[in-house]
Amino acid sequence: MELFGLGTTISLQALNWIYATILVFIMVFGVFLDTQQTWHLNRLRYQGKMVLQFLLYYKLVVAKSVEGGGSDASLNNLISSDCDTFVNIFYNFHEAWASLVNLAAIIVILFFKVIFLSQKKVNF
Repeated sequence: MELFGLGTTISLQALNWIYATILVFIMVFGVFLDTQQTWHLNRLRYQGKMVLQFLLYYKLVVAKSVEGGGSDASLNNLISSDCDTFVNIFYNFHEAWASLVNLAAIIVILFFKVIFLSQKKVNF
C-alpha cells in the first residue's frame, strides 16, 4: 500500500502495528500528563487561595482597626467563601480552554484515522 501518496509502500499489517503502538503510547502518556496537570492545578489553586485570603484578611483587619467592630470569625468565613469562588472561576476558565485543545487533538487523530481507512479496502 502506498503511504499518503509519498511513493513509499508498506504492508497493511505493519501500518496497523505502527498505528496501534502510537495510540497506546498516546493513551499512556496522556494519563501521565493528565495526572501531573491535575496535581499542579490543584496546588496552584490552593496557593492562590492562601495568597488571596492573606491579602484580604490583612486589608480587612487594617480597615477594622480603623473603623472598629466586627469579629474575626465572620471575616474568615466571608473571605474563605469569596476566595473559593474567585479561584474556581479561574479553574473553570482553564478547563474551558484546555478542553478545546483536547478536542482539537482528538479531531486531528480522527482525521488521520479516516484518511488511513479511506486508503484501505474494507470488505463487509
